[in-house]
Amino acid sequence: MLSTLLLLPLLAMCSPTSNPQFCKMVAPTFVQSFGKLSPAFVPPESGKTVVYKDSHEPSPNYQYYGHVIDTLIEFSNMPSSVYRCNLQIYFEKGFSDVYVYDKPVSFNVWSTAEAAPKDPSTLTWDNAPKPMGLVAEVKDFPLPIINGELRGYPSYANDTLIPISAVDCHKTMTFRISIPDGVAHGGVQFRQTTDGPDGWKLQYCATRRCSTEECQWASDNFGKFEGRRYAEGG
Repeated sequence: MLSTLLLLPLLAMCSPTSNPQFCKMVAPTFVQSFGKLSPAFVPPESGKTVVYKDSHEPSPNYQYYGHVIDTLIEFSNMPSSVYRCNLQIYFEKGFSDVYVYDKPVSFNVWSTAEAAPKDPSTLTWDNAPKPMGLVAEVKDFPLPIINGELRGYPSYANDTLIPISAVDCHKTMTFRISIPDGVAHGGVQFRQTTDGPDGWKLQYCATRRCSTEECQWASDNFGKFEGRRYAEGG
């Protein structure tokens, strides 16, 4: 396996001197969950991904019955020259802010035609951007299971990169995350770290000043070795 030391010279070789890092990994500018029922089983919180579904009829005796919770994420203000965009999730070794409602965890990622609202607190089930095109079906989401068990908040034993899908590049990219129709009960939640690399990430390249083979290799491998530099401009 090629090392970080081999990757960095390649990035420099591929890039113009004015932009020594042609591929970058950025965090979303918007992350907000929203529920079909009010109040939501899991209160909405900016920066937290929550996807949940329970197929029972709502009941006052069971607070989670009948709830469906989606999350909207958005990457905005992307450079005009951006291309080769890849949606990913990354958890650094030791990250433990993941809670699972049932396993295995599966969810769908949808593109939307509309952008997220400017104020996350105004997002509701009724006004949320509608799913437009299926971007990815994430099945058996990797979990920090310790000795075959998932209890409390175990941490990831290793840096974990979860490729989601290549996506069309735009100045603003908005995605809706939801539990698939075929799942009767389940979900997951995790926090987007504001001072670290954990959570949703978008990898992109912003120049074509390299050969097709070089750009392909660097783009495919950048996230594998640069987990600690996922912050924008890192």
